[in-house]
Amino acid sequence: MIAAENQSYPYRMVTHTLGIIPGIAKVMVFYREQAELRYCMASDGEAPCDETCSGNLLQQIHLHFKSKTPWEWLSVDDLPYEINTRSLIQRTVFSEENNRILLLRLNFEERNKNLLIYIHFPEHFNWTGKDRQQKELTTEHKSLISFLLYHQLFKTAGEYLTFDKTQHTIAQSFKTLGKQVSGINAGIDEANEKLNRWKAEIIRHFADEIAATAGITVAIDISALNALLKLDICPAELKRLINRSIAIASVTAAPTDPDIILYDWHLMALSASEKSEKAGEIIAEKITDRTTALLDRFELAARRVIDARESLTGQNLGKACIPSISAPAISDALKKHRDRIILLLKRYPDRWVLLRTHFKPVQNQLLSRNTENKSQSA
Repeated sequence: MIAAENQSYPYRMVTHTLGIIPGIAKVMVFYREQAELRYCMASDGEAPCDETCSGNLLQQIHLHFKSKTPWEWLSVDDLPYEINTRSLIQRTVFSEENNRILLLRLNFEERNKNLLIYIHFPEHFNWTGKDRQQKELTTEHKSLISFLLYHQLFKTAGEYLTFDKTQHTIAQSFKTLGKQVSGINAGIDEANEKLNRWKAEIIRHFADEIAATAGITVAIDISALNALLKLDICPAELKRLINRSIAIASVTAAPTDPDIILYDWHLMALSASEKSEKAGEIIAEKITDRTTALLDRFELAARRVIDARESLTGQNLGKACIPSISAPAISDALKKHRDRIILLLKRYPDRWVLLRTHFKPVQNQLLSRNTENKSQSA
């Protein structure tokens, strides 16, 4: 035999029956489970065990199930149990007793839930307990015990069935809900992927727009892109954040770098700097500081050259710079800052007048851009 599952419907009926009447010798519950007929049994003080019915026992139990009598008292000789190595009881144990086994038939709407309950009462059983001075159970005692046990156990079994059905319904509901949630999560994941693709395009568009306005080239590292995608902010705030982050990247980039690369640490640096609004505003204005400072430096040097009544050449301009630089270095700087220089000269027509009117390299840059614009419009 095998141990019965401690939460099964028959197991609970066996343990409940043993518990409601002290002194019961044995309880056996026959039940159907799918295509099998099984029984669960327990003796007083022993754990329930479970076994499958077979052979002659199977046929006899089927006959007992077919009877419509709700209860009856049987003798040991009336029991359908087979005598073999797997026998539930030895027929000789209660051979001196007569009609001390109460059979209860609990029939429900679901036939596969019907039960046969065999309750073995010991010798000298007093229905209020064991008493060896008590006479045998009378017919009146048996009628009362049968009536009380049948209705009590029928009610209990019904409650167990209702509980099990409710548990099954809840489990199925959770299973269905789990599938629905999985489907919803899959839909959410797909929607999030589409949203992230859209946000990535917006981020790149904002970065390109800011870069074009500033006359620079900006590349967004994947670390910065992922950090920006995680933010839950409106487009205007997103653009402001990108603008200020590019400002930090522009200030911290090496002068020889052709492109400004935006990393996630630029965003973290911006977050730290925003503790002071004034500091944040200063950072936002620094996007063109390097080019502006370069033009201011050359304009001051041009003033010194003209005041000295010298020609405004690259060599003289370099000598007048503090500290001085070579003419090739000036040409290289003008080449690297070409787009930003042209943008600033157009944005501020009243500034850097000497460079505009007397310094050929700057004049050539403006002339070159005008020529490019005309050819493009043509």
